[in-house]
Amino acid sequence: MLDEWLGAGDAAFGRKAASRMEGFVDKAQMVILGTHNFGLVERVCNKVIELAAGRAVFSGTTADWIAWRNQ
Repeated sequence: MLDEWLGAGDAAFGRKAASRMEGFVDKAQMVILGTHNFGLVERVCNKVIELAAGRAVFSGTTADWIAWRNQ
């Protein structure tokens, strides 16, 4: 379970940390990620549940979520 992704440090540290986190994601059977970073969701997630005011307003594939957000 990840709450956001690492966003601290200089550019070199950020690249190294992102590479390590992506390695964890690649090896995991399941990752639950809480984030406000839509680009990160598009890159690493295959399913999305979007919450608003504590309630699920969308649940489905990342591709369907992108289409839903662009309506």
